[in-house]
Amino acid sequence: MKKFSLSIMFLCLGVFAFAQPVYDEEDDFGAEGTTLEQPAQPLAPLESRWKKENIGEFSDDIAYKPQRESDVFYQCYVWRTIDLREKMNHPLYFPTESDRAGIMRSLANVILDAIDEENPANPKALAIYDDQNCNVLKSQENLKAAMVQTSTRENIDPETGEVLPDVLTIEEKMEGRHIMSYMLKEVWYFDARHSEMRQEILCIAPMIERERPTTNSSYDVNNEFEEEVVAAPKQKMVLGWIRYDQLRPYLAKQEAFNVKNNAQRMSYDDMITWKRQFSSYITGQENVYNNRGTSEYITNPRDQMIRADEISNKIRSLESDLWEM
Repeated sequence: MKKFSLSIMFLCLGVFAFAQPVYDEEDDFGAEGTTLEQPAQPLAPLESRWKKENIGEFSDDIAYKPQRESDVFYQCYVWRTIDLREKMNHPLYFPTESDRAGIMRSLANVILDAIDEENPANPKALAIYDDQNCNVLKSQENLKAAMVQTSTRENIDPETGEVLPDVLTIEEKMEGRHIMSYMLKEVWYFDARHSEMRQEILCIAPMIERERPTTNSSYDVNNEFEEEVVAAPKQKMVLGWIRYDQLRPYLAKQEAFNVKNNAQRMSYDDMITWKRQFSSYITGQENVYNNRGTSEYITNPRDQMIRADEISNKIRSLESDLWEM
């Protein structure tokens, strides 16, 4: 009897322990069914759990190793093109617009900001030249004209749809996103003292792509002359040549996006000068025909790429061939 009474007592305690309380609609849960209070201040931007320390700006550009002319056993000048449409070159093209903090900028925006065409009297502006030997300075008038694309179109009355006699002239300001490729002039040389092939970029030229309308003429079935304006392939235009040693201080101060490890900071100078993290193809080599490019004597694009690979393999195999001489 005693054991039966204890069993009933423990059973009643268990029922009360696991019973769920019943609340009325006017309890302190509120209308949304929660008693948690919302924070008064908004949260910080979602980046990472740890605090980012301000480690300062990048250091200055690193100087090249001293090179004696007597140690240069072999040298040649090479022209190559960096096409920003290739996936490997996207870190050089993006972002087309600077972010809110102004930290990330594309290579084109860095160059345009350094040129500072809006302030021609700026003595610290980056110099730009007309020729690839960087002897003739490009005037501010020619530079501004190169950065503006002018096009015309018919002036149509919006009410009647009639074509008016006057023609509309439209001017579009070229921006960094219009720079789709770069041309490099570099020197390849063999250092006999260290027995290695080295390369240095001498100058760089941003290339702008502009619209180039063309006119097709034909005759219809009634033997009447017709003229139609169609879109043509975009025209590549060299904005100007920039000495790479003068550009390097600007590249060394600008952070670039590191696709391999975003926790490791890297500047454009590290990416282009030292790591050479870009994809390119050779468009010409120093030759006796006034340094003509491959496109001047080879019309087929496929054959141009084959010729570019031949030039690249010839230069790279020279280092190993010297050990067999």
